[in-house]
Amino acid sequence: MPLDGKDITLLRMLRENSRVSLKNMAQELGMSETAVKKRIENLKKKGVIRKFTVEINERVVGFAKAIVCLDASDSERAIAFIKKLPFVSSLSLSSGSHNLVVEIEGPEGLVQGVFERIKKSRFVKKACCSVIVRRL
Repeated sequence: MPLDGKDITLLRMLRENSRVSLKNMAQELGMSETAVKKRIENLKKKGVIRKFTVEINERVVGFAKAIVCLDASDSERAIAFIKKLPFVSSLSLSSGSHNLVVEIEGPEGLVQGVFERIKKSRFVKKACCSVIVRRL
């Protein structure tokens, strides 16, 4: 779906703050609130916007976030296995040196345990983990 400049600006605004008001978006876009609302609904209907979410400060609540890159020996089974694990916040296919990327977010003491379960899975050939220490 081709996006115009207003759609791109709208998506940028929502990505920066998903709670931004229709009024503020309308002012920045030079449109009516009704027109902005219709654009958002259209972007949702077409699958451009999948969900609205909250970004938490993991450190404040004692959480850690880890990125796991892995090579699966059986991608379908690895995906099914990983989807059942607690604290998995994202699972993506990737190209390059690894074929799957997993994001784990949860209590600091449990994130490492989830990584160990992934690493020891019979469907995983190799896995490496990086813990996010600070957002920039």
